Amino acid sequence: MIFWVLLASSFQLAKFYGKVGFVMDEPRMSTTGVLSLGAICFLSYNACYAGRSILSAIMPEMMKETGFSSATLGLWGSMFFFTYGIGQVINGLIGDRIKAKWMVSAGLLFSGIVIVLSSCTGSSIIGGVCWAACGFLLSMLWGPLAKVIAENTTAQTGRLLMTALSAASIIGTMVAYLIASATSAQHRWKWSFYITGIILVLTAILWFVVLHIWEQKKHLRAIHSAAAPVQGIIPLLSLLRRHQLFPIILMTIINGIVRNAVAFWIPTYIAEQFQVLPATASGITSVLPLFNLAGTFIGLRLLKKCKENEYKTSIILFAVSVAMFLTMSLMRGNFFVLTVIALFLANAAMASACNMVFSVYCLKFRDTGRVSAITGCLDAVSYLFAALASPIFSAIVSGTSWNTTVFIWSVLSAVGMAAAIFAYKSDKKGATTELQRCR
Repeated sequence: MIFWVLLASSFQLAKFYGKVGFVMDEPRMSTTGVLSLGAICFLSYNACYAGRSILSAIMPEMMKETGFSSATLGLWGSMFFFTYGIGQVINGLIGDRIKAKWMVSAGLLFSGIVIVLSSCTGSSIIGGVCWAACGFLLSMLWGPLAKVIAENTTAQTGRLLMTALSAASIIGTMVAYLIASATSAQHRWKWSFYITGIILVLTAILWFVVLHIWEQKKHLRAIHSAAAPVQGIIPLLSLLRRHQLFPIILMTIINGIVRNAVAFWIPTYIAEQFQVLPATASGITSVLPLFNLAGTFIGLRLLKKCKENEYKTSIILFAVSVAMFLTMSLMRGNFFVLTVIALFLANAAMASACNMVFSVYCLKFRDTGRVSAITGCLDAVSYLFAALASPIFSAIVSGTSWNTTVFIWSVLSAVGMAAAIFAYKSDKKGATTELQRCR
């Protein structure tokens, strides 16, 4: 029941943003077929995010029961982010040549097996290798899922389904924290890996069977016609500069560090800073995805207020993050409820800023034939820099304190805000110059 409510909410969010109803501009698939396609894609991406979030969710209990340090588990997370980022580029290219039926089912199946195996090792090296493999395997989903949606729906309907995938990532994270909270309460941290692994394996089987049946009945077909790509390095560089890609890259890097690396440490921060039980920390963090989902709604409303200018909207969202992190730093581990609320609001602002990049900004390249490449590169740099940041944060926490780490998060958010300001001013200046040229 919750699944269908969330899926319906995702469609309503996209309808609000795109100002379109659930209609098709040409007969492609039936409404039931589109809903079924959206449901299976939603479920698969939901499972993907449950798998990639379970390590972060169960970290406090793992450190307590296994003796693994935060530095060790932080390195595992860093290895995951690194291979996930690299995999986004590699698997995105492979996904154009191999059917989504095979790519998605293989990614879910083998990542589920690896997650279960990672709980059976007492070696920090083998555990790190497992999570590095898991990162690459789970990166096999995004490109093929986007491809099968694009090839079997119209532009308007595809936008609705892609928005549903964004909601699926948030809900999948919430599922991971709920699993971790339940297993931590029983002091059986390995169960969280078993349950998550089984979910991934079952979803892989479901995906393969459903798409195989659709193929046999010829329900799936390629109807998408890509625009002609921009040819030549000079025209391409001019296009990228005109659309402020270079400051956007910096914004994406900062967003990746704050949104991914910081979210990875949230359960550990709550457990250590406030001396609460791991199960309590995981339970509290399970609410975070709801804040992120709400942040997405609020961010889109803010975009309307900012006259559809994603740069200006991003400035405000980064400013909120800066303010919340500074508030946490000033409270210095006191005022538990206020600190947690500030932490969640900061992360929600970053989730909304991420949506500005991938769901708003990237659409500017729709007619260039370069959307896939540009989106893949932005996603890759986001995760690669998050991977680099994770062990650095671990070292900072071990060598200083959480207050110092939180202050650094606020500085990083301020850098992201500066990049957004630069992009906004450059875009405004470019628009003015273009208007004068036309006159």
